Amino acid sequence: MKNAIPGEKVYTVPLKKSGSLIWGVVSEIEVISPERIPSDCSSFPRCGGCSYRHISYQNELKIKKFLLQETLERFLSKNHIQIPEIEILSENPNGYRNTAQIQLGFVGGKRLAGFYEEFSHSIVNLPEYGCKNLPEEMNSVFSDLLKKEKTESMFASGSKTISLRLEGTKVVPYKKESVTFREKISVPELKEIVWEIQAGGFSQVNRYLVASWLEKIFELVPENQDRILELYCGSGLIAIALQSKTKKWIGYEFSLNSVKQAKKTLNETGFIPAISKL
Repeated sequence: MKNAIPGEKVYTVPLKKSGSLIWGVVSEIEVISPERIPSDCSSFPRCGGCSYRHISYQNELKIKKFLLQETLERFLSKNHIQIPEIEILSENPNGYRNTAQIQLGFVGGKRLAGFYEEFSHSIVNLPEYGCKNLPEEMNSVFSDLLKKEKTESMFASGSKTISLRLEGTKVVPYKKESVTFREKISVPELKEIVWEIQAGGFSQVNRYLVASWLEKIFELVPENQDRILELYCGSGLIAIALQSKTKKWIGYEFSLNSVKQAKKTLNETGFIPAISKL
């Protein structure tokens, strides 16, 4: 139930039903939780981009940890697999996304630009200040594009999607340009890793967590492994971080372009991978 907090008494609008499950959004709150905070976004909760702008970030992390724990226990406990304590990696909750897709459309002759409403293809306008999840550079580009549409009638026709990616401080078209990322990580010595993502290719969305995520993976993998198998390996980012752990890394990936990019990236680092398309 979006925009609700356990313990509250609320009225809701159903949005989707599947079997015995119903998804909805709060329309009115009768009993308010002391944990509720004012949302910092005028588009919440209509916008489908966020789910937790009505609680603190620490409470958001607790909820996500609980949901993950519950899901793992439901699927693994039947096989008597014990779930270890879940460690949460977190950083700045604002401006973290390095990719975004903004939907453009018209309603009553008025141009709309934003994200889809929950379980809908209705567009919810971005606030004037932009999206809290996006970096300033990306919000600035989206703002400039909308201003351009108002002055150039050739742009202002029909609906479309604008897809962008952040490379350092530069914003580039997601599907048209490859990007190169650099990150300093301790594995265990401090080193800079460099990897390329092809145009339209997948990358970790949270730009603030890449380093701590790779360092945690490195910490969990034992030393001197005969081989490491990675499913859905993307462009080989994890393999770059784990080079000192093994001499043989095997990766599988659905995207043929990602397979080609992973081979290129790892060969440039002197690591000979075995990568195949699933």
